[in-house]
Amino acid sequence: MLRALLCLAMVLPSPVSAATLARGAAVGAVSGAPVVPVSFGVSVLKGIPTLPLAPTGLSLSGTLSVSSPKLVAAPALRAVAPVPALAAPAVSPAPTALGAARTAVSDIKTEADAPRVLDKTFDGSLRRNAAPESVDASAPLESNPSGLSKPEFPADGFLKLSRDGKGRLRLTLRAEDFDKPFMLSAKVEKGLGEDPLFSQTPLSEAVFYFHRSGDRVQLVRRNMAYRAQVGSEEEPVVERAFSDSVVASLPAALHSEEAGTVSLDFDALLLTDLFDLQSALNLTYSDVDAHERFQYHLNRPLSSVASAKVFPRNGEFSSDLIFSGVLPLNDIPVPDNRNLSVRAHYSFSALPEDGFTPREADERVGFFSTVYRDFTKLNQAAPHETPFKRIIQRWRLEKTAPSAQLSPVKKPIVWWLDRDIPEQYRAAVAEGILKWNEAFEKLGFQDAIQVRPAPAPGAAPKDEAEAQYDPADIRYNVVHWFTGVDADYAFASWHTDPRTGEIYNGHINFALQVLDNTGYRALRESLSEAGHKKGRPGHTCSRARETAEALTALRDAGLSPEELARFERKLIVSFIVHEFGHALGLRHNFAATSMRTLDEISRAQDGIVSQSVMDYADISLPPPGAQDGTFMQTDLGPYDYLAIEYGYRPVAGPDAAAALSRIAGRVGQPGLEYATDEQLDGTDPYVAHYKLGPEPLDHAFRATAGVRGALAALAQRKLKKGEDFMTLRRQFSYLFGKRLRRIIALVLPYIGGVRVNRVRAGQNAGRLPYEAVSAEKQREALRFLAENVFSDEGLAMPKGLLAKLGPDLRDALDGEGPSAAILPYEEQVTGLRKEILDSLLSPQRLKRLAESRQLAEGRAFTVRELLASLTAGILPELPVSGQRLSAEGLRKALAISPLRRRLQSAYIDRLIIIAFPRFGDGLRSGEAPDEEAPFSDLKHPYSSEAVQAARAELKAITKSLTSLNRRVLTAPASRGRKSAKAADPASREHLEMLLDRLVDVLTR
Repeated sequence: MLRALLCLAMVLPSPVSAATLARGAAVGAVSGAPVVPVSFGVSVLKGIPTLPLAPTGLSLSGTLSVSSPKLVAAPALRAVAPVPALAAPAVSPAPTALGAARTAVSDIKTEADAPRVLDKTFDGSLRRNAAPESVDASAPLESNPSGLSKPEFPADGFLKLSRDGKGRLRLTLRAEDFDKPFMLSAKVEKGLGEDPLFSQTPLSEAVFYFHRSGDRVQLVRRNMAYRAQVGSEEEPVVERAFSDSVVASLPAALHSEEAGTVSLDFDALLLTDLFDLQSALNLTYSDVDAHERFQYHLNRPLSSVASAKVFPRNGEFSSDLIFSGVLPLNDIPVPDNRNLSVRAHYSFSALPEDGFTPREADERVGFFSTVYRDFTKLNQAAPHETPFKRIIQRWRLEKTAPSAQLSPVKKPIVWWLDRDIPEQYRAAVAEGILKWNEAFEKLGFQDAIQVRPAPAPGAAPKDEAEAQYDPADIRYNVVHWFTGVDADYAFASWHTDPRTGEIYNGHINFALQVLDNTGYRALRESLSEAGHKKGRPGHTCSRARETAEALTALRDAGLSPEELARFERKLIVSFIVHEFGHALGLRHNFAATSMRTLDEISRAQDGIVSQSVMDYADISLPPPGAQDGTFMQTDLGPYDYLAIEYGYRPVAGPDAAAALSRIAGRVGQPGLEYATDEQLDGTDPYVAHYKLGPEPLDHAFRATAGVRGALAALAQRKLKKGEDFMTLRRQFSYLFGKRLRRIIALVLPYIGGVRVNRVRAGQNAGRLPYEAVSAEKQREALRFLAENVFSDEGLAMPKGLLAKLGPDLRDALDGEGPSAAILPYEEQVTGLRKEILDSLLSPQRLKRLAESRQLAEGRAFTVRELLASLTAGILPELPVSGQRLSAEGLRKALAISPLRRRLQSAYIDRLIIIAFPRFGDGLRSGEAPDEEAPFSDLKHPYSSEAVQAARAELKAITKSLTSLNRRVLTAPASRGRKSAKAADPASREHLEMLLDRLVDVLTR
């Protein structure tokens, strides 16, 4: 296949060659003429080039040549096969200014600037729309634009829409519509199948309004970050101080002079990149290593409006936005990466009615909140208050009988199960949602949450709600199923009134791959040398992703269909009850696993492993032989009841704030701890993903033993005849590459750890905001690492297993050939160990160790003790200071495994960089500096205490190595000579090299 740039040109008498075509592309680029990149094959038909387009069965034949300065299409085109309706012109000129800087305002000067589009009509057919006639923005408003037709949208719809005679959408605005706030949100309706553009991914939400400015109508985004109470003295001051943002500007035409209404080209607005998808694409598809960005820009001539619906309280619109790029990447999951098609869904909705009372947020209870700066009576604020207001996001719930102990609600929160949910899972989805009614009933709300199935197509509606059901209608809260490349999670999204925090619509989206994950590519080899660049193991932010991997491992392990079905049901309930908590306004709670011991969890039958469903608790498989058990959290925990009480208990009057404070004051009591995402920074070991029980370190010891046992069982497993060996490789990759890594991530925060408590003075038995992790716990964490990570036994590959871990020799979707490479086990182990060393020796951790001694009760754990402990675990061959080398130490020194030799060299290198930064060059050659890595910052971020400790440790290691080498290599005793002869040559050379390096560094 010959690849070139094809420029369609004016017809000249003679045919042209491929070289002429290429020269034509260059001329077109220089002259400013549009150039369209086309991949084509050249054949000869009577001396005329023929361009076969296989996907559509269309062949173009004609004579092409170059004409300067303009390049235009030759007219000789013939169809050699039936051609279906095209979704875009066969050839469209690309904009000449690719990658040009975007302005803040999309200014559509005249309607002639609007692109020609193909719009889908409501009967599913396609129609081509020509651009409407130009409207001169400088001329007086024109009355009755030509071709305006009668509205085909509801007369009582939220937006007054119609189509003109050429099929374009037109919006009619009355005088009272201007400067009236409404919500405008966007999400990805049809994406690229991968992060960050999965289907249903929310993009943004904000308050907008239409503003009349002369002959133009502006779409303006309201500045909600700075406010003053309506009618206050400060309100006009704030209005003058902070501006709103104009997002788009369009020409207006007079619709009715008598009614005073104007109309504007709504298509032109919908084909504007209102929420800057262009930047998201360019940030995602860029080559960071080459420091080169692959720029995409909105190609409006190729873009089109796909659908439009109007309901009583919202209007829903989908736009197929085409982004064209230069130098595109090859690993984008689209057929042609030069033009990326993203279907953006825009939702224009009315704000909720007045009457909802905002509720102040409290940092001790985890709700999503709306934050703004309030300038009202700023100087009269109490000393402990700030000018920032934080109001929680919650639904409006009101009893029909306020004084009744249990009463129905005026407007229940009804959730609809969309038809895209597989039928066998709908009962589990409903169960997860309705679990929350238990918390609301304790507050007196009866059946506050209800679940209904979406009506089947063609079925007679049972009531008006079913008759009007449409998942796009903002009056309906819907649970959806979706899919995409690596879409392995569930998430909730909701609409919130930023004025009050009221949630008035919600959606839950569940990825199909969570339950159909047998080919999950993340189960392949995941550890690599690059894994240690970040200075600490990263957290996996998707609970569903991790559980999906476990489900795959269980499938591969041969669980019965009944056991898998039971696990799947609990998995769905667990995910839905978690995501519905988000839809109610609740944030994660990662401090919530302290209410039960590990033994209690293993015996639990009530669906509770944590104090909150908003936690990411680890999976708890039942003991062998148990018929059932609590795999994961499927019921509300005590914290969940407290959080719902804070957010939804009816309180009013002067005592309302005090009543809410009393509720929040219970947080911190046993079983009611709270910590959320921003505390997942590795500081507090009790705030983490995938832990169980009150002590994460205990869970780590037990879970590591479980992984080791599972690997041994894997080595002994006999596959059925015809079963793929790739099954064993998937299981190993999950156990070693995912499960074990997560366990180790639980242990590292103990070193230099500080507990962060959400408490206030005089509450929770006098607990303080900060508590240092005890020295005993830190020593126990280092013992875990020495036994399970730094020792050969801890990461040993079971005998005979590596040969069974067969490769995946099937062709891949991206066209890359299969690889028969053996699983790089030793490379993975080395990468993991380096990553852990980087985390333990990071500047941040060593500084925290030094500073936390002020918090310690009794003898503090110090940097010197950390280094001494690491040396003992990584270099156990060295004699203890002041003691003779033991026979065991000598035996170890004579046979150091290759993996331990790599570990010891890496540890010495890191100590040298801490102590002597000038020797850092070359240790990590070719790697870009990373401020989180411990020895890549040129400014040397280590404290003087860390430098001194590292130098002292290097001197101690040098002394011990000198003694060891003397004993191994030059000891006069016969036993020593015998040992020297028996020593592994590689181990002997390794010890010599370490000593030579240390002597060289210390004596310079």
